[in-house]
Amino acid sequence: MRTKFLVALFAVFCLWSCQDWGEMDPPAGNQQKPTLKELASYTFDDLGSDVSIGVYQGGKAPKLVVDKQLEVVLELDGGYVSYSNPLQFYTLQEAASLTGWVKLNESDEDTPIFCFSDETGSKKLMFTANSDLYYNEEKLNTNSLLLTAGEWHWFSVAVKPDSYAIYIDGVAIDGTITNDESVATVSRAVASGEVMSFMTEASKLYFGYGSKEKPVKMWIDEVSVYKNLITDKEIAKPELPEIGEGGDSGEGGGPTYENPYILGAPDCSTGWWSEFSPIMKADGDCIFHHRFVNHTNGLNAWNNWVLGISNGKLPNEEGYQEYAIVRADNWGWLNGNGDNTIDKSGYPLSNTYDLTNGWTLFCQEMEGAVVDLTIQRKGSTLTMNADIVTKSKLNWTYSWTYGAIPNGELGVFLTVDGSYLEIDLEEAYVGNVWDKNENIVGNKDFTTPFFGDISEVMTVAGDCKLGCQFINHRSSTGQNWNNWLLAICNGIERGASGYEEYASVRADNWGWIGNQLYDDGHAIANSKYPFESTFNWDTFLNDMSDATINMVLSREGDTFTMDATIMPSSGNEITYKWVYPELVADEVGFYLSVDGSYLDIITQVTYPFIANIK
Repeated sequence: MRTKFLVALFAVFCLWSCQDWGEMDPPAGNQQKPTLKELASYTFDDLGSDVSIGVYQGGKAPKLVVDKQLEVVLELDGGYVSYSNPLQFYTLQEAASLTGWVKLNESDEDTPIFCFSDETGSKKLMFTANSDLYYNEEKLNTNSLLLTAGEWHWFSVAVKPDSYAIYIDGVAIDGTITNDESVATVSRAVASGEVMSFMTEASKLYFGYGSKEKPVKMWIDEVSVYKNLITDKEIAKPELPEIGEGGDSGEGGGPTYENPYILGAPDCSTGWWSEFSPIMKADGDCIFHHRFVNHTNGLNAWNNWVLGISNGKLPNEEGYQEYAIVRADNWGWLNGNGDNTIDKSGYPLSNTYDLTNGWTLFCQEMEGAVVDLTIQRKGSTLTMNADIVTKSKLNWTYSWTYGAIPNGELGVFLTVDGSYLEIDLEEAYVGNVWDKNENIVGNKDFTTPFFGDISEVMTVAGDCKLGCQFINHRSSTGQNWNNWLLAICNGIERGASGYEEYASVRADNWGWIGNQLYDDGHAIANSKYPFESTFNWDTFLNDMSDATINMVLSREGDTFTMDATIMPSSGNEITYKWVYPELVADEVGFYLSVDGSYLDIITQVTYPFIANIK
């Protein structure tokens, strides 16, 4: 069962009248006054079943986190979410409106807070952290206010047929556009009613998406979308709890896992260097990930989680070589030498801990803290990043970049000292990473034939989970099938003796069960287990050109699942899924191939402890 993180999503879009707020236009004939109606509310206690998730290149997937004031909020760090536009198909009598909370990690005028988009992404209405409205990439408003980082802001944006208004924290920033010669042509799109009409035509409502570059990290919560004109009540900034007032009763800020791996004694009696987590190993350029709840006796700053980095062995194994030890409290050492401290190495640790009162608060806040930990090696450079949500919902980060990590096999493990950890094995993964154009499958001139080149076969036994990210390149003259392919086999490389294929999956909602290529009687689409997808066949070929595909493959018992998110350059994500409950095999191999196309593989990871989860 997946860990349920607390998070909340915020974004607000409102419509404004050229009259006083709350005052309605005179009705035509005997019609009644338009009434304000809330069409959607995004509170993000969970992401909901109707959400679609996407990630900018280099970004992180959206997640739910706990905030010290608003409790459950949505965190976007180069990722974004989208929903079906709640305004679509409505007839607006006078306006459309949104309201909500947003907080930025750093000020950035181009970061998109919300965006209405059509299906192709060719038309957009976007609101940014500079309190600017853009319609099809042209700025509508004349006045702006850059939102300050590190604090929650309440924003309201309002658009009606001939005007708009923007409010930040209940204060007007900009309003009323008229069809005057001094006004830019794009502003007349407001005066003509084009913008308001587009808000009912757009198919998607995004949060955190719309810009060409990866946005800065931000948090969103309590978004409402309204039909008709919001009033002073909705525009006014709601009262926020004081920092530290929000959250739970103080019994710990982390989630609980159904089947966690417990490292250390639950009474925090485990001493230094006496217990270690299972190790994850990789060679070459690689990435490791752990998520866990930290528990401490609260006595000392070092009585918390500890990260070990080695040559692929645990301390109790013969041949163990230690490269680094990193403690949670901004301390550590290199090469097994406690005197060779990291802070003297020229590559110091960096954190956002509140140390106003020394380590007292740190010791308190780390009890029940949730730690999301990523370690990556690229060449001789190692980076560590920890995102921490503390007991009272503080958001801390802790990072390290080290420029002299050895080559060869690398191992990552956790240990404790007067502490214990609840490790979520379902979120532990390890794998390899490549730069663009470094791991290519197929010829770049699109001459590679069907199954003419394949990626490395990833072979696993029993219950398993794997992930990969790659960029799909296709010829402008290619057909639907001239894209990526996924093959599921018995772990033997294609063409070698004993090779057996269990299924082939094409990018275009087609494929075969078994070795029966081109046999429509064995086609997946004709079976009782067809694909599920959100492809738009009018735009499919363009969508697949240079698209980024994030794919997760998993098996539980005999049930195999392929779950792919396809990110076209337009940014409108596509989902593609296949569930096959008849994969009866002890060992299974997966690989990617091409057909008149080529792939640029960025990451391949495995979740090594999935089979241990009961």
